[in-house]
Amino acid sequence: MGAMGWGSLLSCDRMLRTPVGKRWFRQQTPAVSDTTMARSLYQIQLVQLRQNLLDFYHLGVVDGRSKSQLRGGKQRIGIVDGSGLGRLLASCFEIVGPVSLMVGLEPMEKRGKELPAGYALLRQLKAKLGTGFVDLILGDGLYLNIPFFNLCLGEMKSDVLVKTDERGLRIIQDAVGLFRLACDIVTVCEVDTMRVRSYQITQAGGFFSRWHRHTTDGRQNRRGRHNVPAKC
Repeated sequence: MGAMGWGSLLSCDRMLRTPVGKRWFRQQTPAVSDTTMARSLYQIQLVQLRQNLLDFYHLGVVDGRSKSQLRGGKQRIGIVDGSGLGRLLASCFEIVGPVSLMVGLEPMEKRGKELPAGYALLRQLKAKLGTGFVDLILGDGLYLNIPFFNLCLGEMKSDVLVKTDERGLRIIQDAVGLFRLACDIVTVCEVDTMRVRSYQITQAGGFFSRWHRHTTDGRQNRRGRHNVPAKC
């Protein structure tokens, strides 16, 4: 769909029903419509669907299509988000890179249950793919909470980036205060030509502890220096 510039299943369905579409894809019988897909998707066997998604993901990894090229090197970046098609509501996890690879999904009981489903999905993927299988996890403002950060940073050993425009949140105010006190600050200003927008990223660190050595019972221990995630 992406290669053909189709933004929805409806566009795909309409194209495949035209004489040109039938000739291109050698499809004479009507394609499955988007409404039929929406009605039947929730009936698909979840176990088999999850395995198929993991199989396609592994193919993408082997083919070298699971990592994005960033300034600091290649990283595997994932997005967790809620999705709905017809009667199927689910939290989904997708690896974005040269191609998009849907890795897994967890159905929601009902609307408003995205967070519990998202947490369960991330833990399932960690159990199957191992700790640190993704370098950076992205989420929207719904995921701006301590349990999500602890899950990503503590359990999954992955960095996390959450985008929100809600400046009044306590966690945002705390972060702004920490940035004022930070001693190692790097700011980068760029322009996103595709979206015609400018943006600024500020990264700060060094205000929890410094690299230092101390001796305990005759042995040398090294304490790590902790950084906070960048803010956008």
